[in-house]
Amino acid sequence: MSANTLLNNNIIDLDLDAKTKDELFNKIAKKLFDNSCLKAIDPFINEIKKQESISTTNMGNGVAMIAIASSSVAKTSFMVIKTTSEIDWEDYNTPVNYVFLLAGIHHTVIDEYKNSLMNLSNLIYTKNFVQSINNAKKASAMIQKLNL
Repeated sequence: MSANTLLNNNIIDLDLDAKTKDELFNKIAKKLFDNSCLKAIDPFINEIKKQESISTTNMGNGVAMIAIASSSVAKTSFMVIKTTSEIDWEDYNTPVNYVFLLAGIHHTVIDEYKNSLMNLSNLIYTKNFVQSINNAKKASAMIQKLNL
């Protein structure tokens, strides 16, 4: 399945103001909750933090990619975030200002989208990918650029 089918303008934010990972995770969860994608905010944030403590989601090149299955997810969603400033990800000395997040109801849902995640992972390391998405100023333009 393609993650593009999960993209919608309401959960793409190309101007999110966050200074820390905690602030970012809170704002991501609130946006998902406000768009009926989450049942509860705090358990979802805890799942993200737990995953991050096990293994970093920082892919380098200014991009973090989070794939999480949680019972607090109400609707499988693919979220794209660009922050207004770089966030210290506390690893690799590489700050992040793009977050791609796939939130699934169950691990099997994440597995259904693994090809899209692999494609995105490969794109992150291509020379012009970040420059290309930097040029997307609207959610609709970002959706066009992401062909997963």
